Amino acid sequence: IVMNNRIDHPYQLGTRTSWFLEELRFSFLYPEHTVLEDRSLERSLLGGTYPSEREQKLLHLLQQGRASEAYETYLEFFAHVTRNSFTHFRFSMKRLYISMQLLIKELQAVACFTDYKEMGITRFESYIEHIENRASLDDLFSSWFKEFEAELQRCRAERVRAVVDQLKQIIETEYTNPGLCLQLLADTVRLSVSHISKLFKETEGISLSDYWLERRMREAIRQLVETDVLVKEIAASVGFLNENYFFTVFKKQFDMTPNEYRRRARLQNPAIG
Repeated sequence: IVMNNRIDHPYQLGTRTSWFLEELRFSFLYPEHTVLEDRSLERSLLGGTYPSEREQKLLHLLQQGRASEAYETYLEFFAHVTRNSFTHFRFSMKRLYISMQLLIKELQAVACFTDYKEMGITRFESYIEHIENRASLDDLFSSWFKEFEAELQRCRAERVRAVVDQLKQIIETEYTNPGLCLQLLADTVRLSVSHISKLFKETEGISLSDYWLERRMREAIRQLVETDVLVKEIAASVGFLNENYFFTVFKKQFDMTPNEYRRRARLQNPAIG
């Protein structure tokens, strides 16, 4: 740091020295061999305000698993807290770290971050106190944000899988129920109809209604091939109150009536009859 300004009175020396020492504590902000002139030093030593709105935005983005946007907000946060004293900077980074750890604990309550190893506040404070370059700090937060994104994606995938498996189990139990409908399924898993429809379609590649229709048809075919039960009784046993509707759906699926399907199956395998 090069001092180019004239000092007219000894009392000014203390103020100048405080500025120089404070800037040295922020040396990690500058590339090696950077030369600063004292007239360009505008850092305030009077504390500073904590950017709580940026913290809230950052935590919200992390909770949604949006790592790249969270990092951009972190850069804004960082620029704000490095304008004042190092003490304020250290306090701000410590508070942000604690807020992130509290968020992780909230997410652990819903089975996320089950294997998470915390850095520890004492270690983090020491890291901030002895940081040598900004890139290492940026990389640390960037890696944390990416970990948030990956972990939340894993948790969401597990939750979705659990919901879909539950829906399939309900259908397996209730496919013969004429009252089976999307609303019944949604109420059972305590989610909306639109939500379960979207989750199931994205996961299984088939709509819920088509899935339970296929399950009904598999059972209908089994009875047609293996038993002599009347078609109207088969229709009722797989959840169709209207025999004609069963015929319509069956023909649309297999391009033949149930009776035709039974005859062909027995012609192809006489042992069944």
